[in-house]
Amino acid sequence: MGWRDGVAVHGLRPDGTAEEVGFRDPLPQQLQGFLFVPLGAFVGMALQGTFLVQNPGTVAMPFAAAALGGSIGALIRCRNSVRLTPEGLVVTRFGSGSCLAWSQIEGFTVRRVLGSRVVLVHRADGRKTKLPVPIGGFLGDRNFDRKYHTIGQWWLNRR
Repeated sequence: MGWRDGVAVHGLRPDGTAEEVGFRDPLPQQLQGFLFVPLGAFVGMALQGTFLVQNPGTVAMPFAAAALGGSIGALIRCRNSVRLTPEGLVVTRFGSGSCLAWSQIEGFTVRRVLGSRVVLVHRADGRKTKLPVPIGGFLGDRNFDRKYHTIGQWWLNRR
């Protein structure tokens, strides 16, 4: 199962369908936490009037903390995934997964959260589950619509 652009296909059948499809954040999205946290720390310090030349000791700690926090955020984010299997939808967050059987799902919708588009799973028990991937919007997954459509088609074909 190899990942390309945040998509992995396992077990391709002769008719062109897959036994299993997986989604995770593409590499640019995985790195956003690492790239933007230090930039935010620098902008914050610049707005406060703290520059490298004036107080080098006070700048090193916020940058180190921002870099560490960004690295941890990027590592956690790359562990999030969604797998479509014949049995159901397997949602993995922070390395632990749960399976929603296709029969437990009533539908899917797209919702805007903080400027990003996310997929909500409407479950038969009335609860809603936000999928960790795909995430669309500014700096989001450019294939969000295609992935959302794929999730919906798997559900329609297997419910």
